[in-house]
Amino acid sequence: MSHEHEHKHDHAHHVEARVITTAGSFPTEGYEEEPATQHVERILKLAAHELHLVDTSNWVARCNGVDLQPHRSYAENGLKGRVDIDYGPPERGGGGDA
Repeated sequence: MSHEHEHKHDHAHHVEARVITTAGSFPTEGYEEEPATQHVERILKLAAHELHLVDTSNWVARCNGVDLQPHRSYAENGLKGRVDIDYGPPERGGGGDA
């Protein structure tokens, strides 16, 4: 019982996260509440499973244009509050030195 009360008053130590891919978003509505100490890769794996993504081994997770390190926590990636994580294949460079 006391654990429930601790979690309800611990909003500063949580983030609300959503993963956005070309196949859809996870969760489909709203955001997942995650501990700030949770590794980002957890929600990426959940999204891959729920959206039936086949091979995400070389995919990149980004938030606000910055590449994330999925093996690190939200806090270690500098994320807080409500975050939208763009998840997809790495962008190919399009420019040449012609």
